[in-house]
Amino acid sequence: MTAHVSWIHVAPIKALAIQELAQVELGPIGVEDDRRFCIVDPDGRRLNAKRVQRFVAVRPHFDDAMRNLVLEMPDGSKVKGAVDLGPAMTVTISERRVAAHFVEGPWSRALSAVAEKPVHLVRFDDPGEGVDRADEGAGASLLSEASLRAIAKAARVTDPVDRRRFRMLFGVAGVDAHAEDAWIGSRVHTGSAVVRCSGCW
Repeated sequence: MTAHVSWIHVAPIKALAIQELAQVELGPIGVEDDRRFCIVDPDGRRLNAKRVQRFVAVRPHFDDAMRNLVLEMPDGSKVKGAVDLGPAMTVTISERRVAAHFVEGPWSRALSAVAEKPVHLVRFDDPGEGVDRADEGAGASLLSEASLRAIAKAARVTDPVDRRRFRMLFGVAGVDAHAEDAWIGSRVHTGSAVVRCSGCW
């Protein structure tokens, strides 16, 4: 079997549920609208699903222009509205400080209810800032399906490992388990784009 992309996952709002897409445009910073939004605590520190696990049960849906948003909440209700930017603020991401704006509307209230503490939805001013290791130019990530099967075997579990768990941009079929480890330092063709593999996450 020839190696090929088997899935594409993006997370327009970091920490919330991922979306599966049929195609994306990959540029120097990755997919421009991937992780363009995030959730912060009152001190402006970015929150992730490790700190608030229930966030992954919230499913975001944007229109193509990302001007309107629907949040499907864990209880089945939906929160809808336009994406209107409010005051400027700064998000703390590890040791980086990133310019952003609060997003006005019902979003922060709804997400605070999920988190059971005050949180705010914000949008980064510049695309690519929400991607982990953005300062290292990490705009794309790859994971092979065979590696997922190997993980399940090593863990001695019969159920498949959920590919969404790793939140990788591209899934790859048609290669051996952990073949992606050998790609570090090399260039890999992904559709019409060429990705330079810089390391393991």
